[in-house]
Amino acid sequence: MGKLIQKSPPHFFPVLVFSLIFFPACEKKEAQNDEGLKPGNYARTLTVDGRARTFRLHVPLGYSEKTALPLVVALHGGGGTGAEMETLTGFSQLSDRENFIVAYPDGFLDNRWADGRGTTAPDLAGINDVTFISSLIDEIGRLVKIESRRVYVCGISNGSMFVNFLACELSGRIAAIGGVSGQLAEIKKTLRPAAPLGVIYFHGTADPAVPYNGGTVAGPNAGEVLSTAELMAFWVGVDAANPVPATEFLPDTDPADGTRVIRFTFSGGRDGTQVHLYRIENGGHTWPGSNSPGSVCRDINATELIWGFFKTQSK
Repeated sequence: MGKLIQKSPPHFFPVLVFSLIFFPACEKKEAQNDEGLKPGNYARTLTVDGRARTFRLHVPLGYSEKTALPLVVALHGGGGTGAEMETLTGFSQLSDRENFIVAYPDGFLDNRWADGRGTTAPDLAGINDVTFISSLIDEIGRLVKIESRRVYVCGISNGSMFVNFLACELSGRIAAIGGVSGQLAEIKKTLRPAAPLGVIYFHGTADPAVPYNGGTVAGPNAGEVLSTAELMAFWVGVDAANPVPATEFLPDTDPADGTRVIRFTFSGGRDGTQVHLYRIENGGHTWPGSNSPGSVCRDINATELIWGFFKTQSK
């Protein structure tokens, strides 16, 4: 049932998640069966495969039922929550300025996603998170007016791994994806998405949890992932983009953070798609531009760059 959301107190999550501080926010109570939501923040429950799945929904201040808006689905890292993803990224504040809808779903077992590695609790339990996200998009379309040609998904760590897997399975519904510190599972590299889609990806070369060069993921879930170069080649192949990227060293606006950013742009993909890689020299397992602990790149803001890229991509 829709309910008033109370922010949780500060706490720490291991390896693949982040220690975040939450601040109180005014949120609306809403009957679960109500349709036509107004601007505000909502806690919702959706039953999928007999399981009660939860998500947060932010409807921006400029929303009107007369106009369909883009939808961004943001997926937390392993052990995290949708509420933490909202705080980490600041997508809700950006959506109020840019006028798009944001959803923050919660993983089920261990607050993780069945990301295709075959090693997480939901993977091992046979939970179909692809079906959940597809059903979530349908449900949000029932509650508010979304632009079906402009549905986007992004995530971090376990959430980013799942984003890459999800895009392979739902390429017909998703216009573009964004990932931070989480490549496609090695065992899923033979998948062939049915349609091209835009890709923007960020990864630090000093990531201690998910290696930039691929291989075994740290922590109890382990599993193997592609290298960042292999991931780029995978999506460039899907989109039939130019395999030779334009390379740009971005300004070192915050020398104190110890990082530098190189952007690789693979353009000319089918249906106007592009693939962008932000290689963060000395970057850690963190969301660029955030206040999370660890080696955070402050030369760029991943949230703003992801949305700026999404705006250029549609079905």
